[in-house]
Amino acid sequence: PRITASDRLGFTLFLALCLHAIVVLGVGFAPSKPSSAEPLPSLEIIIATVGLITRKRFCFEFAYLIGTTGALQAMITPAPAGLDNMTYLVTFFTHHAILVLFPIWNIVVDGMVTTRGAILRTMLFVNLMGIPVATVNWLIGSNYMYLCTKPGVDSPFLIGDWPWYLLGLEVVALLLMAVASVPMIYLRRKGQAGQILNSKN
Repeated sequence: PRITASDRLGFTLFLALCLHAIVVLGVGFAPSKPSSAEPLPSLEIIIATVGLITRKRFCFEFAYLIGTTGALQAMITPAPAGLDNMTYLVTFFTHHAILVLFPIWNIVVDGMVTTRGAILRTMLFVNLMGIPVATVNWLIGSNYMYLCTKPGVDSPFLIGDWPWYLLGLEVVALLLMAVASVPMIYLRRKGQAGQILNSKN
């Protein structure tokens, strides 16, 4: 029988569930401590999952431009405090790998590409999202999205102290999204060229 895209997705999700079950059931892993200084990866995963299932263009663009670039950067510079914790390593790299794989699935299987203005829409959403997150940080003394304190990682993208490192991250995010948009521009032009050739035939 022919293997469909749904079959491949189901198998991928099955493997992910098995991996998470191994982590949850223990297998001798040390438990990781909850942190109040997370960049809200769960929200990114939710948006990426919605984009994968529904093929909503905004969700796909956000997952590709923010999720993929941010996840790749995070996997290169993980927090040193958790490197000796197997649970942290498994969940950290699994979650960030999902952020990379889901939008790539949208591109390869669904044929989706970002549209003009995607970077502007994504940056606007991220900055607007920072308003309620900053309010929560102020109310409960947390550091979600690292808006209050610089994350404790050795990253060349973190320049200066608060609030200057936030401005630096904005610039870096724009540059990374611009680089990520290059293959999207190529795919858009390739698709347009294909449509012109088909119309002539």
